[in-house]
Amino acid sequence: MTTNCTTMHEVESSTSGLHQANFDPDNPLQYSYKQVQSSESTVVSVFTNLSRRWRNITCTSKTIENTHTCVDGGGHDEGICLNNLPLYCKLVILSHLNVTDICNLSTANQHWYDICSDKFLWRELLCRDSVGWNNICHKSNPLLRDQEMLELYCNQPIEGNGNTIVSTISISERLRCRGPIDYKELYIQCAQQKYFNTRLIGIKPSTTSTIGEIERRNEYSFPRFLRSIWVAVRPGNGQVIMFGPGMESKNTSTIFMCLLRGRPDLFEIRRLLPGGQEGVGSGVELEFKGEKRFNLVALYSNNWMARRNLTGMERLLNSRMLDNSSATDAMGTQMNGSFVGISRQFTLSVAVLNFLRRMPDNRQIIYVVDATKGQEMLDISYNRLELQALLQGIREVERGSVNGNETPYIAPVLVICCCANADAGRIPCVEIASYLDLAAITDRPWFAQDVNVNNLEGLEIGLTWLFKH
Repeated sequence: MTTNCTTMHEVESSTSGLHQANFDPDNPLQYSYKQVQSSESTVVSVFTNLSRRWRNITCTSKTIENTHTCVDGGGHDEGICLNNLPLYCKLVILSHLNVTDICNLSTANQHWYDICSDKFLWRELLCRDSVGWNNICHKSNPLLRDQEMLELYCNQPIEGNGNTIVSTISISERLRCRGPIDYKELYIQCAQQKYFNTRLIGIKPSTTSTIGEIERRNEYSFPRFLRSIWVAVRPGNGQVIMFGPGMESKNTSTIFMCLLRGRPDLFEIRRLLPGGQEGVGSGVELEFKGEKRFNLVALYSNNWMARRNLTGMERLLNSRMLDNSSATDAMGTQMNGSFVGISRQFTLSVAVLNFLRRMPDNRQIIYVVDATKGQEMLDISYNRLELQALLQGIREVERGSVNGNETPYIAPVLVICCCANADAGRIPCVEIASYLDLAAITDRPWFAQDVNVNNLEGLEIGLTWLFKH
């Protein structure tokens, strides 16, 4: 793989990026730290002068009247005038508003419409708001694949040689360096898709405070009883495969037991499912909200003694789910300051492949990730190799089950980003999507959802999306 890449200038992630140094539409990827620092000093100086002038003019009511007239567009040049601020100062102010306020301001006149449509403003809004989204899908993902990011950095096509490309740059820099695109259009596209997902799922945030209240409310639920009878006589259960590092992490390993016992309003255990001769496939049959029955199969990388305290590549190398016989000894090659090339390749073990072939076609995938802050980014990124191995095995099974010109069943993927203690900090789901390179999954729908392990908040939204796909 070619590694002679032109390294971009370092960007200070703490700055908003809305400065005169950034206003070059023909070359939006180049930054200068000195220019940014100079522009920041200019902004501070401007606002300092404005503050001093304001203190001086508040002495007389006549000056105040002229100031109000100026703000309203009266044409006066004296006093503080919002319209007379430099463009980058206006953009800095707008970058602290929410999108609704900016859209309302854009209806004032043509001048403010042009300012509120500035692509650099919407770039910063996307950087600011995307980390606060509690879910993201294949249509609302604003990030590029790591392979495309590498080509953008190198400014030339990169021929793959089997290596897995892992980007180490931050989310804000990934969004700022997407090239000459319309960030307003990208933001609106993501927001519209999130709205469509909300309407599709149709779930409002729960206001129930305790599990006891949930049990008392559902204890004599007659409509739920009728739905259970209808679900019982309806043939065919969905097959859900649940696996991932979040089921084995010390922070979120209780997710499976909480799913079985923590929310009786959502899940009801029907029966246990025995495993196959090779020890793969054990699980439980659950009823979801009295409307959907599915077989939940849990796949662990190894037994508890062998997998405890293992993370990153070490966990994958000791996994019984994966065959690493073709893997090389190289852990990763530093390509430049922002990318790492991983030469290891994993495939599913024979036991897991045989289990997938015995499953019916109506299968779904749940991948569990520990989203607790404080983890190494590369340790999370290595898990994409496990997800890629499972998806490759799923594709082989899907192609093998097609007869003639039939369209194969495409299994959707739900990624749940688990966090047990919100006070300890959570990695945003958009960052998890970038670490796992979910943008590279283009042949099937996927959905990443934040989930609280203790009360399973957010899991209902993810499962509803999964069963509707």
